[in-house]
Amino acid sequence: MPPCALPPPATAIIGAGIAGLACTRALDAAGLPVTLFDKARGAGGWMSSRHLAERLTLLDGWRGPRVEDAWLSGHHLGEALVANAA
Repeated sequence: MPPCALPPPATAIIGAGIAGLACTRALDAAGLPVTLFDKARGAGGWMSSRHLAERLTLLDGWRGPRVEDAWLSGHHLGEALVANAA
C-alpha cells in the first residue's frame, strides 16, 4: 500500500514577543501554516516596554529599532497569513 501524504500540521504560536516572532517567521519560511496570537495590540512582548522605576512602566511610548523591525516583520507576516487564508 502506498504511503498517504498528510497535510502539514497547522501551528499556533501564543505570544508575539521576540521568540514568538522568530518561531512564526521560521515556520512560515519553511512553508508551514502558522497563526500568531497575542493579547497586546502590537508585537514585541517585553521588548516593547521600558521599566523606568520599580513601579513605573512605559508601554507603547517607546519602541527601539529592533522592536520596530520585529513588529514590522510580524505585521507583514500577519498580512500574508490573512491574504493566504482568504
